[in-house]
Amino acid sequence: MRIGVPKEIKNEEPFEGGLMESTMQFLEVYLRKYHPRLTSKSSPWLFPNRQGRKRRPGNFAAQLSEFIFKEIGIRMNVHIFRHFAVKLYRQAHPGDLGTPQRFLGHKSQETTMRAYAEANIDAALRLYEETIKTARDLLPVPQAGTRQANKVARS
Repeated sequence: MRIGVPKEIKNEEPFEGGLMESTMQFLEVYLRKYHPRLTSKSSPWLFPNRQGRKRRPGNFAAQLSEFIFKEIGIRMNVHIFRHFAVKLYRQAHPGDLGTPQRFLGHKSQETTMRAYAEANIDAALRLYEETIKTARDLLPVPQAGTRQANKVARS
């Protein structure tokens, strides 16, 4: 699926990728139920204006921000969406900047590093602790009365 025309993307690189079945189902519901509320005209745009034409990016961004604020009371612009998406991903995968680089469309990992390599210590420590716990759980339990059991009991 092509998502954007190169001249309309920041780095002018085409962005193509497949969507998961669950995402396709959401998209089908949107196209069937909500897209017609935006325009009665036939339109190739996912979020067309009332005339079925492409919205101006600034207007759409402002409308989206206002909608989010009315619905949940949080001021969020479209750029914050990008940061939020990367934050969620990096909490689960603290060492991986390559995947965000690809889904953000950055040409170089340096760009991703500069913008999104904030201290992710909590997630990294959590994964490290889970790794240590898993390793400990795999160790045999010392038998009572052995030197190893006595050593563990003293520590």
